[in-house]
Amino acid sequence: MTTIISKLRVPDYGRWAGQFEAGAKSREDFGIEVLAYGHDQSDHHVAIVILRVESESKGRLLLENPILQKNLKDEGITQIEITLIEQ
Repeated sequence: MTTIISKLRVPDYGRWAGQFEAGAKSREDFGIEVLAYGHDQSDHHVAIVILRVESESKGRLLLENPILQKNLKDEGITQIEITLIEQ
């Protein structure tokens, strides 16, 4: 199993959170488990997402997905930091 911790700079946390929640079925179909998500206590423009996937390769496929990257760019969301933890 691989845990992914991702920090994102988001223009509007509420909008981002709604879109994130709307993607629950897609994540489930891809075998992605959401362990937690929220925003930094001191900066509501920093979203933090903790996911678990079955393997590092599947995690990388998710992170490098061109559709995901385009959606992030279109929404003005930038990756700040991504950490992969192999278990």
